[in-house]
Amino acid sequence: MLHIGIDPGTKGALVALDLDAVTMAAYNLPILVEKHATTVKNVVHAVELDNILDELRVGEVPCEVHFEDVFSMASDGHVGAFTFGQNKGALTALIRRRNVPLHFISPRR
Repeated sequence: MLHIGIDPGTKGALVALDLDAVTMAAYNLPILVEKHATTVKNVVHAVELDNILDELRVGEVPCEVHFEDVFSMASDGHVGAFTFGQNKGALTALIRRRNVPLHFISPRR
């Protein structure tokens, strides 16, 4: 069975462990720099991440995804918090469309 772990931050990563084949793969989350009129935002590059999920055959082979259940903090700026939520939403949508079990894991301090 394939187990995928995702740290959804813009400096996050994806790790895939195949317990049957005894293999592991690790990827930095692909990032796209979006330039707006007054700001520059780093967002998860959904197309590249979808290509990684295709490469790992997520949704084709028995698989579970373990997703760090992150959230914005009160000290985050409103633009940063919005981008953070946008990234989390894009990632969960990519996983959910593949119809595999998705488990949210609370981060540890």
